[in-house]
Amino acid sequence: MPSFLWQNFLVDSKAKTKIRDLVSWYKEKNNLTYCVEIWPGKGAITKFIQPIFAENFRAIEKDETFQEILEELIDPEHIIRSDVLLLEKETLPAIALDKTLLYGSLPYYITSPIISKFLLNPNFGIPVGIFIVQKEFAQKVATEAKKKSYLRWLLNYSHTVQYNKTISAKGFSPAPKVDSAIISIIKGASQNINYEHMLVVLDLISGFKRKTLGKIIKMLEDNKKISSWSKEANVDVNLKAIFPKRLEEISRDEMNILTQYIYSSILNSKISAWKK
Repeated sequence: MPSFLWQNFLVDSKAKTKIRDLVSWYKEKNNLTYCVEIWPGKGAITKFIQPIFAENFRAIEKDETFQEILEELIDPEHIIRSDVLLLEKETLPAIALDKTLLYGSLPYYITSPIISKFLLNPNFGIPVGIFIVQKEFAQKVATEAKKKSYLRWLLNYSHTVQYNKTISAKGFSPAPKVDSAIISIIKGASQNINYEHMLVVLDLISGFKRKTLGKIIKMLEDNKKISSWSKEANVDVNLKAIFPKRLEEISRDEMNILTQYIYSSILNSKISAWKK
C-alpha cells in the first residue's frame, strides 16, 4: 500500500485482476453509474477499472508528478486536483454519489478518516468502497471479525465489510514491511440501534478497551460520568452478562444493550447534576 509519498506501487497481477473483477461485479450488482479512484498514482489500477465506467470515471490526485501518465488514461477534466481529506462534496460535480463506487489504496495512518469521510459521512454517503488496506486493519473491521475495532462498530451499523484477498508485501514495489488486503465495504440496512447514541458511548469508553466493560462502567460511575446503576438488583441480566467482556468481544445485540444502558446513565447523571 502507499507510503507517505505513495511510493509503494502494486505489481501483483492477480491482485489487480481481483480488484477489476470486484469493481465490475459491484457495479452490476448495485446498479452503480460512477467510479472515483483516490490517489491513482501511476495508474496501475486505473487502466483496469477506468474502462468499466468510461466517461463516468473520476480520479482524485493532488500529486502532479503523475499528471502526464494519468492524462493518457483519463480525460484531464475528470482528474480532480485536491487533498482527499479536504475535498468538499461540491468538488465532485455532476456525480450522483449514491450511485458511486469508491476505490483507493489507503495509507494506514488515514485509512479510518478516509472511510469515515466518504462512506459514513451522510454528506457523501458513497454506497460501495473497495480498498487496499493493511492486513491487520482489514482483519479488525471485517464483519465476521471476532475482535472488533472502534471503526468496525461504526461500519457494521449500516455496512457489510468483506475481506476479499490478502496481498503479500512482495506484491508491491518497493515492498512495505507488512502485508495488505483488499476489502469491500457495502452499505446495507441500518441496524436496530441508535447510531448517534452509539457514537457518544464509543467516544466515552473506547479509550479503555483493555479493561472489561464492568470495570469501565465502575470507573465512569466513580468519576461521575454516568449514574451509579450497575450495582442495583434490577439491572438487566443481559447487561450483567456483558460486564466481564471487553468492547472488542461483544456482539451487535450486546452493543445495543450497552448503548442503551450507558446513554441512559449519562442522561440521568446530567439530570442529577442539574437538580443540585
